[in-house]
Amino acid sequence: MNTICPQANQNLSQPPKREPCCLSRRRGFLIFAVAFWICQFSSSQPSLQPKTAIPYSQGEGTISQPLLIKGFAMPVSRPKNELDERSRNADKSLAQRYDQLTQLWVDAEKRLKALKVAHDVSVTYNHSEGFPDDWELLLVTKYQGQWRLCHAFDCDGQEEGPTHVQPIVECPAEIRVNAVPQLRRLHQRIVESKEEFVSKVDEAIKELAQINSEI
Repeated sequence: MNTICPQANQNLSQPPKREPCCLSRRRGFLIFAVAFWICQFSSSQPSLQPKTAIPYSQGEGTISQPLLIKGFAMPVSRPKNELDERSRNADKSLAQRYDQLTQLWVDAEKRLKALKVAHDVSVTYNHSEGFPDDWELLLVTKYQGQWRLCHAFDCDGQEEGPTHVQPIVECPAEIRVNAVPQLRRLHQRIVESKEEFVSKVDEAIKELAQINSEI
């Protein structure tokens, strides 16, 4: 017993008061109503997951399909970037074709050299039609002491002749591709130049014979 505070002893001896039954039922009804309202509100909201996932790049992967986590759409990365894969496939295909293109140019050079070109022969193409006009050449010429099938550049007013002369097999792929239609023209021009050279040789022979008779 508490001798200091008699009122406290009196409270301890009394049983706890019970809540009226009507209040308990009312509180239970309110809890049920709130829970029901929350369920109805949640079901009426639109889904946060998009109908279609819009791919976009992020780092090395590409976001493709959403992943639903606790009602929210989370993007999922593809294991490989589609553009990188396409680029590698294109590189592989081009590497094989570059080798084939180079070998065909090597064969073409051998065929033209077998024609026994007497002097430089060229065809021009890709004229800029500007001022000054510039163009590209596909030609057979002496390059480092040997007859080679080459590519070069030239323009109006350039007295020293074509510049940047380089064997076609050593040129960039774009030049080798763009020069292909000119090969047939160059072949024809080589034959024509040999035919034209016959008359020049005849004139030289005639003149040389005349000079020899005078010496």
